[in-house]
Order: sequence, then C-alpha cells, then structure tokens
Amino acid sequence: MNSNKASILADKYVKGECTPEERALLLAYFNELLDLHHEELSPDEIQRLSGNTWDAINNQIDKYQEKKSIVPLWKRWLPYVAAIIVLLTGGMLLIHEPDADPATSIAKIGQDIVPLGDRATLTLADGRMIELKAEQTGIVFSDNTITYADGSSIHGERLLPHDTYQLSTPKGATFQITLPDGTKVWLNGDTQIRYPGKFATTKRLVELEGEAYFSVVKQNGIPFIVSTEGQKIEVLGTEFNISTYEETSTKTTLSEGSVRVTSKSLPSTSLQLSPGEQSILYTDGILNKKKVNLKQELAWRSGIFYFDETPFADIMQQVARWYDVDIRYETGIPKGTFSGVIDREVSLRTLIEFFGESSRYEFRLENKIVIVTAKKNK
Repeated sequence: MNSNKASILADKYVKGECTPEERALLLAYFNELLDLHHEELSPDEIQRLSGNTWDAINNQIDKYQEKKSIVPLWKRWLPYVAAIIVLLTGGMLLIHEPDADPATSIAKIGQDIVPLGDRATLTLADGRMIELKAEQTGIVFSDNTITYADGSSIHGERLLPHDTYQLSTPKGATFQITLPDGTKVWLNGDTQIRYPGKFATTKRLVELEGEAYFSVVKQNGIPFIVSTEGQKIEVLGTEFNISTYEETSTKTTLSEGSVRVTSKSLPSTSLQLSPGEQSILYTDGILNKKKVNLKQELAWRSGIFYFDETPFADIMQQVARWYDVDIRYETGIPKGTFSGVIDREVSLRTLIEFFGESSRYEFRLENKIVIVTAKKNK
C-alpha cells in the first residue's frame, strides 16, 4: 500500500469510518514502514501521511484517557513508528520497541516467537503429506487438478474424485482453500478440514476441527454440510465461521445468508441463525444462540486480534493458541478486561511487553511458557 492510500485510511480512521479490513491494512502499512526503515521516524514524518491526522489521533487518545484508567507511560512512545498499533475505542496507541545494537537484537530475536504466516500441510488419501510452500496463500481443487492459488502445480498431483483429502494448519498460521464446488474456506491456526476430491450429487460434506470461515457457493438442491464434533451445519449458500477450539463448546457465527445448526446427540434440537447471530453447542448437546459483534468474532480473517471488554484470561488463551505457548499464572489468573485491536503478525515479545506496560501484571517468556505475575506495589 502506498502513502496516499495510507493517508486516506488514516483520515477514515479518525472519522470513525474504517472497516475492520481497512484498519488491518493500516496496521500492516505501519509495520511495513518499520521493516523498511531501521532509523526511528519522528511525528513530523508520520504526519506527512495525512495532514493533521497525527494531531487528531493524539486528541482522540487524550479523550480516551479521560474515560479509562490506563498506565500513562505510553505518552513517551508516540514519537515512533511502531511494531504494534492498538486501536482503542476513541484512540490509537503506538507501541515502540527501542533499537538495540545488532548483537543484542539477534540474541533477542532468538528468544522470541513470531507467527508463521501462510503455512499448511496437505495430506493425501494414501497418507503422503505435502508441506505447502510458505510463499503461497492457498490451494485450489478443480478440473481434476490440485494447484496453488496462483495456478502453479503442487508436485504434479492430480485430483482423485473418490479420495479424501485433509488440509491442516499449525498454530500461528492461516491458509485458504477453494473446494471442488468453488466454495472458499479460510483456515485459522491449528485447524484441520477433510473433504472429498469431488462432492456427491446429493450433498457437499466436509469435516472440521479448529476454526474456519466459509464462503459457500450456492447449488440448488445440493446442501453444503459442515460436520464438527457434536453438531452439523447445513446451508445452501452463505458465509459463516465455525470455531471448535474450546473444549466445552462449539461456536457457529453467521455473517451472511442463513444456516441451520443441529445437535448430533439431540437430533431434534436445531437452531436457525440469522446474520449477526452465533450458536453455542455445549458438551451435553444443548444449543443456544445470541447476537454477537461480527467485527470481534471474525477479526482473525482481517489478521487482527479484536478485544472488546474481553477478560484478560480469555485474551491469554488466544495468545497461547496463536503463538503455540503455554501460560503460567504465578499469582492467580488476572482479573479485569481489555479493549483494543492488535495486529496478529507482531512478535510475542512485542505483545507481552505491551501488556506489561498497560496492566498491573508482568509478563516474561521462558522456553515457550509465558509467565504472568502481579506487579509488586511500590
């Protein structure tokens, strides 16, 4: 994205008109600046992006600080382009990791954890596993062929209609697949989807573990069915998200169209969802539904964490899953909530350093374990 586009998005943000996707683009642009420039940029340089945008953002932060009790240390960070941008209700924070000498930086990177980006493994019916190229963002199943999204071949593999395939992503990675009927599926980290080389003429059935967003192609009379542990979702043509991460529940969130969710253990129990609604299946087979914030529920599709008065313990669960780490609370599980939007591409160390500055807790990373400790009163 060029500076003119960034300027337009920054102006839209100040006016409160940015979509989640546009906010994610703005986050990514500032990260690109950090990658391209080793020296620190001043507020004057950043302000060239969009006239008075910088002052407007500062004013928004000042208004926000009057409403929320936040550690005021961030004031000193504003002069720098950041590795992380947090868009809060009414304000934006820029968090900076000070430069260190090269030797120190190398050592620090060695102890850090960064997301994997686009990464997945394709498992064939005969058990062979193909590690898909990291520079590719997706694969396509169509016309008896399996190709990358850019049309290039995958080890010369041909699509076998009667075979079952599995696409898997590790923690910290995402990937996209276009199924044989043209339906697009975006997989979040630590997710597996199983599907046939060619769908039957009466139904289109896939199996899912983890989290994925579906954009289903409509085919009259041929329903699309997603089977997860404990439930099935049936649609004709729609967009929705399914998350089976939590051990105690499975969540289905509808973005467009209509879906019917049915409990496998209680077949007579089903719910019809409308856009903006989410069904929750519990381990006892009971189904409930509620209205949700789609921006928050689908934030991962835009490459961001979106927190809206989210309990800190829930946030740390997302951190553990995305960065493939364990969380250890030495002084009890933190209480309180947090609101903000954070780029999912930032390193774990950047993330926990920010949490440490803006909360009453200290965070440190040791051997893939994030240790959380209450700060001592001074």
